[in-house]
Amino acid sequence: MKRIIIVGTTGCGKTTVGKALSKKLGISFTDLDDLFWLPNWTPRPWEEFTQLIQEKTSSPTWIISGNQSKTRYLFWAKADTIIWLDLPFYLIFYQILKRSFVQSISREKICNGNKQTFKQFFWLIRWLFSSFFRRRKTYQALCYSEEKKSSRWIHLKSRRQVNQFLFYSSEK
Repeated sequence: MKRIIIVGTTGCGKTTVGKALSKKLGISFTDLDDLFWLPNWTPRPWEEFTQLIQEKTSSPTWIISGNQSKTRYLFWAKADTIIWLDLPFYLIFYQILKRSFVQSISREKICNGNKQTFKQFFWLIRWLFSSFFRRRKTYQALCYSEEKKSSRWIHLKSRRQVNQFLFYSSEK
């Protein structure tokens, strides 16, 4: 595992897993949200965003997380491992509720100094309901498609599987 992509629906723990793998494997980690969002939740210009992705994935080792389907063509073919976090809906719903509520109250800085608002909290809940099953269907199709067989897929379906994977991941 040297070029790793972490995917899954909103709130499944992509960033948490990415940071843990980065620390364990000594490979730099990038979250696509950090590349996409500028201060004040302003989207980065598309050309600049895609250039940053190309820069981050041009080295021999990297970990990148996110669901930006419009940018897959830039780095998916380079990946040797794709980790799909496919946790149950109820668990992701709980994680989003807890994380977003705490971030909204604490005004914790996320994504380039931006802060979670209650408006975004409700937007995330709505987004989860509208995207969860669609993303699951998409990743299942990609996981088993012939064109994606060049990458090793790791399909993790529970928090226990995620923890076991992180514990036993030691390949450098």
